This record gives sequence, C-alpha cells and structure tokens, in this order.
Amino acid sequence: SFAKVGGIMPRLMLGGLLFLLLASFTCAGNFTILGMMSLPQGDFGDDFSLSGGTGSNGGSGGAENGFGVGGEFSVPLQASNQMFITTTGLFVHNSIDLSSFEESPDPSVSITADADGWNNFAILSGVKFTGRSSPTMGFYGMGQIGINFVSLGDMDISADQYDSYYDTYSHIDLNTSTDIASSLALAFGGGIEVNRFNIGLRYLMLGKPKLKTKLTITQDGTTQTAHGSAKKEISILVLLVGYNF
Repeated sequence: SFAKVGGIMPRLMLGGLLFLLLASFTCAGNFTILGMMSLPQGDFGDDFSLSGGTGSNGGSGGAENGFGVGGEFSVPLQASNQMFITTTGLFVHNSIDLSSFEESPDPSVSITADADGWNNFAILSGVKFTGRSSPTMGFYGMGQIGINFVSLGDMDISADQYDSYYDTYSHIDLNTSTDIASSLALAFGGGIEVNRFNIGLRYLMLGKPKLKTKLTITQDGTTQTAHGSAKKEISILVLLVGYNF
C-alpha cells in the first residue's frame, strides 16, 4: 500500500543521504545535495492506461511534471582531478493525470478519480568527467548504471449513475493497489559548476518494471477482486540544482 511505501521510501532516501554525507567526510571526495524538477518523457507522460498495453512500449504512465531530491558522492579516480567515480541516490515523485478517466460521454454518469502518483527511488553509480574554464567555473558529463525501485501507490475511481426512468442510483468503486517493483536504471547527463553550485540535466531511463496490481471493484455493496500485472516504461528528464559541500 502507499502508506507502507510512504514510510519505506523516505527512510531509504534519508539512509542513503546520511551514508553519502558520512562518506564525504571520511574519504577524499565531495558530497552534493540535489533539488530537481522532473519532466516525464515518452509513454511515461502519455494518458494513463490501467493495462500494460499491446505495443512494444507497454502501457502509458500518465505522469505529470514533478519534483525530486537526492544526493551524490564523488571520489577522484586515482590521482586524476578530472575523472570521478560518482554514486547517486535520487527520489523522484510525479503525480498522475487522471482527467481522461473523469470524462464521461453519458451526462447521467459522474466520475471522480484520485491517485497517489509515481514514486521512484534510484541508486546509481558511474563515471563523471570534469573540466574547468576558470577557477570558479567548470563543466561535467556523466554516465551511470544502477537499480530503481518504483511504486504506483493506490488509485481510486468512483462512478455514480442516475437512472431518471426508474429514479434509481447506481454506485461503483474501483481501487487498485500496487506492490513495489524494481528495474535496471541508467542515467546520462551534464551541467556546469559555478563556485559550489551545480546546475545540470539528467536523462533517467528507469527501465520497464513489472507492476503487480490488486484490483477491487465494489458495486452496490458487492465486492470482487482480481490480480494482474502490467509493464510501464519510465523515462524522466531531470532539471537539477545542487550544492557541493
């Protein structure tokens, strides 16, 4: 459930940040704290689909622009001041646009929808290359590989229909709950560093995790449940601002 995810994700993020910060004081490296704006790309930002889809890219994610936080620790590779081994922990949240579910062609039917949204927690490691154009300004490029943990949380859709002929109401509740899934993650990006500030772009390819879902349908007091799975491809462009300690 999202309540469990809401407890696990912040603990993982806080633990990862504390580890990276501690490492920056005990090793010959530096720690950067990151704030991010996340822009969903491709199918991840298209209208949401409950199913896995029939195309090669699976179902759409319906993700809206979101936010993220993170931290990374960089250690110089041997005696080089231009090449670093960089480990990054990122937490990215994107809400879901469910407006397409609330559009009904029948005026007698009213639909409401609500969802917790997408939560991605990625741990990546790779190589960062840097250069300097002046003592206070530099640039960098990087590539990383790692693992991503994702949760869709809970989704609730309710529909009410009034039959004017019989003067009766019908009510349906649909709830989906999704387990945490994992997938291979890749990240590529670059940016500039001005004094201690880091401004950059990252393209996150967070894989195509298989999400196991429990579907509960309640209609006029009768409840049915079903289980299924769907694959969702997750791609996010991240605009970030960081501070180097």
